[in-house]
Amino acid sequence: MSLWTPRFVRKLQELPQLRDVASDDQNLGLQARLVIDRDTASRFGIRPQTIDDTLYDAFGQRQISTIFTQSNQYRVVLEVKPQFQQSLDDLQHIRLRSAAGDRRH
Repeated sequence: MSLWTPRFVRKLQELPQLRDVASDDQNLGLQARLVIDRDTASRFGIRPQTIDDTLYDAFGQRQISTIFTQSNQYRVVLEVKPQFQQSLDDLQHIRLRSAAGDRRH
């Protein structure tokens, strides 16, 4: 992707019918690989979908509601503060709820 995005943007910038062409491609974003021990999670009553949902709630942007006014709509987004999304150490603060309702980390 890092090869083709700049080329594509340059070609689009050359088109006279388009203005202010830009890209939001960020090559230096954070990335981590997480391996789930499914056997251990299962013993605690934690499903893989629960882990996926919890991580997305913490590190993604989940729309949880919409506020409607007479002239607009405002989306309510759930996310943790950016300072808690910067390091692998931040995973230590994630808590999961088991099927029994207990919290695990």
